Amino acid sequence: MELGNVSIDGREATRRVKQYFLEVHGQFGMMGFRVLEVRHDEQQQQWVVRCAFYPGATFFELEYEVRVSDSGDILAVSKTEPPGPLPGELPRP
Repeated sequence: MELGNVSIDGREATRRVKQYFLEVHGQFGMMGFRVLEVRHDEQQQQWVVRCAFYPGATFFELEYEVRVSDSGDILAVSKTEPPGPLPGELPRP
């Protein structure tokens, strides 16, 4: 997929997001890292990476949306609310 003057691709943007959270939380403070969505915002010229992980030894998952510039810089990190519990799951605290 050709994206004009984009310096990094979605895989590299995702790698930088994961590295950011490893530096912030440490290896054991970020369990089960997974990518929910990666897309390129052409107007803003940045990648939007939605991801989730378990902070340490907890039973609830945190979700984040991270914006990464086309040059690979982390621009913004925001915690998002995950959807409600699935049928049969307990509500989150």
